[in-house]
Amino acid sequence: MAYRENTLTFNSICILLENLETLLKQYQTPGTKLTKERFRMCQQERFQQWNEHYNAAILRDGQSALAALSLLFPDLRQDRVCSLKEHTLGGVLAKALGMGELGLSQLRNWRLTEDDLGSTFERELRKRVTSRAFCVKF
Repeated sequence: MAYRENTLTFNSICILLENLETLLKQYQTPGTKLTKERFRMCQQERFQQWNEHYNAAILRDGQSALAALSLLFPDLRQDRVCSLKEHTLGGVLAKALGMGELGLSQLRNWRLTEDDLGSTFERELRKRVTSRAFCVKF
């Protein structure tokens, strides 16, 4: 199947990622003359050139293209809003996985355990997976 040059394809996204990875390797090479400021500028230039080339395709493909690019480059989205804080996230996870009131309480009060939210979630999930694994009848 032949693609038009300005069609946004998986391959075109991979080429961008490969170019950015090559630039990163150049920056990380011992003895490089590429400064951090110049590295950031080159990254931005490469992405802007790619974006200018594929902008029409991104706009034409709409939501799916923007969603894929947002997952790959969340820091480039100026309009993104991160309003889901740890307390709320703990509640959402507990409800989504049916952890009940005890799980909800543990995840919402994760700061009391001297862990982070991820560790607390993992510990609570392991408790439930382990206890249910022994209840399976053959």
